[in-house]
Amino acid sequence: MNSARLAYDLDSYEGLGYSADCDIGEMDSLVLVVDYQRAYLEVSLAYATDPINMIEESYRYDGFGGQGESSPTSSELSTLEAKVKEMLAKQMKKNRPLKSNFNDVRAVVFSGEATKDGFEKVKHTLEGALPGLKNRFRFSLDPFWVGAIGATQRGRHVALNPKSLQPPDCHYVDEDGYQKEL
Repeated sequence: MNSARLAYDLDSYEGLGYSADCDIGEMDSLVLVVDYQRAYLEVSLAYATDPINMIEESYRYDGFGGQGESSPTSSELSTLEAKVKEMLAKQMKKNRPLKSNFNDVRAVVFSGEATKDGFEKVKHTLEGALPGLKNRFRFSLDPFWVGAIGATQRGRHVALNPKSLQPPDCHYVDEDGYQKEL
């Protein structure tokens, strides 16, 4: 989840579509992550600006699309559409100081190793189910590489700002808070 967020630069005001003078930490920014692996499809709604990815809602569908080897059936896509709509409706009703609204979903991103055709069908289904978010779908990266790209972004961030690991991970940071040689 964090890798998908970082791969699409969803830890910055630019990536989230805000102006430069915006404090993104004060915004109620959500990201919908569609992780379509060979054994399952998981859709999660999480805060985009939270480095530990506080997941608000999540739905997992084991065996979706014939274990990722074939395209999902129309029944599977209908179930997915209903579950995603339910997740978003539930999130919008939560009793929190700042109630979420549909505009708080800043991006819909895809990751995983399922077939290209399967991803296209899932994307098309979600675009139809969430027409208000159609311009927020991020599909410019190959979903297979999203995790690696995001992990690279995280590594770059830690290398440039080693003290960002709070609390420091004892396996990668020495007692002074600096990156150990790998």
